Amino acid sequence: MDETDKMRLRKNRKVLVENITPKEILDHLIQEGIFTPEICDEISRDTRQDQVRKILNELEKKGSNAFGAFCDSLRETRHYGYLVDALENTNIDEPDMAPPKHEENSASGEGDGTSKTHTTPTIQRMEYNIIGDKNLTMIGSNVTVHNQKPEN
Repeated sequence: MDETDKMRLRKNRKVLVENITPKEILDHLIQEGIFTPEICDEISRDTRQDQVRKILNELEKKGSNAFGAFCDSLRETRHYGYLVDALENTNIDEPDMAPPKHEENSASGEGDGTSKTHTTPTIQRMEYNIIGDKNLTMIGSNVTVHNQKPEN
């Protein structure tokens, strides 16, 4: 797998781990020759989230067609399209957002004309309404999926 695709997986890792049900994609990954049945059996022994983590770790070790096969396996389920969109639209050139830095120009800052400076990264927020009960929020290159409960 090339570095660009690895970065796409890494930047979306949290949302992937929280939302994928591995048994829905493993057969496709075997069919495409990305995983062997033995690897899938080993993966299946863990909790759901650990299974997804292992899938993502194993994918990074595979060839150049692994990312495409993974996206195809998500599309095939018909309810992970929003994850494929997030992966394919991830800006890998954008640095990860760091927490705001706090810089002090003076040890005391009392009456000596110095001031405190706060540097905060610019955060762009975009929300998308997703089919079904999912809501996707993108903040920079970070994606969060929220399950929405139907109103009574």
